[in-house]
Amino acid sequence: MIKTDSKGNLIWEKTYGQVSYYQGLSVICTTDDGYAIGGYSFTPMKPPNISGEPVIVKTDSAGNQEWIKNLGGPWDDGVAFVCNTSDGNMVVGTSYCDSMSGYNPHRRINILKMDNAGNVLWNKKYNKSLYELTLRNIRENSDGTLIATGNCKVYRPNYTFRDLGFILKTSADGDSLWYREYAICNGDHSDHWLFDVLETSDKGYLACGVVYAAPPDTGSQDGWILKVDSLGCESPFSCWVGMNPEPELPVADRFTIIPNPADNNVVFRFIGNDLGLPMRLTLFDLFGRIIRDVAMPPGQTDIRMDVSDMPAGLYISLVKSENQIIARKKLLID
Repeated sequence: MIKTDSKGNLIWEKTYGQVSYYQGLSVICTTDDGYAIGGYSFTPMKPPNISGEPVIVKTDSAGNQEWIKNLGGPWDDGVAFVCNTSDGNMVVGTSYCDSMSGYNPHRRINILKMDNAGNVLWNKKYNKSLYELTLRNIRENSDGTLIATGNCKVYRPNYTFRDLGFILKTSADGDSLWYREYAICNGDHSDHWLFDVLETSDKGYLACGVVYAAPPDTGSQDGWILKVDSLGCESPFSCWVGMNPEPELPVADRFTIIPNPADNNVVFRFIGNDLGLPMRLTLFDLFGRIIRDVAMPPGQTDIRMDVSDMPAGLYISLVKSENQIIARKKLLID
């Protein structure tokens, strides 16, 4: 870590760490006038014993090390990124490796809150373990909530992998509020990485990253700017809910909601339920929480529901069969 004066003249320079590979990637001024560095350490070993560790180095105002902490597990975890919180503490965003497939890690998002003495106030993990998931930044919003971004590999329907960008929003206490994945290209081998995300004046978010386009998508390595609303939606008509989207079946949209908008009672109608498969109707709020979940036996066309006890607002209804989406509609309750 290097500190300079306002003209760039060196005041002091310090190094930290004792292993073969040690890297600092984010730094903050702490509320006790010291500094905290978020980074990564790596010791080369043969699979399956690969070990990469997220680390936090805490110093005083002169850059002298006060403490250093390894926040990872036994396998190849991700880089640590650190940011201040309005209560005088700090949060650390990283990715925790649950298992290895040779050199390939399967990770979950991991966020910790720490005080300046290095005590962990809470430690939470999110989503299921995904192939090569990497958190790349975390920030505190104006209301104390947290926003984090990165990328992960997911399966395509034809069993190829592609990288998607993600954004996770949590409460100030680390409770998940929503999680979304994003892509701008459609090809099987085009990858999407998000490196940073900022709150905007309209309470939405602006994320930036890079796209590695592969045929049939055009381009090569291109910058990527993504604007979403306060719920992480790219538009009112492009916003999946829940932790992971399932592939949609190529079935004509024969799903209707009567009436819509609704106030007391509503009918969900799937016209021509001739697939011969049991289906489920699931109703979500815009935070991705399941409000209702009802089975639809083969041949059933209508589900009648009393919604008089549900708060006014917008809801998402999905009809699924064998974990594949058959149809989706928005429901507005007055």
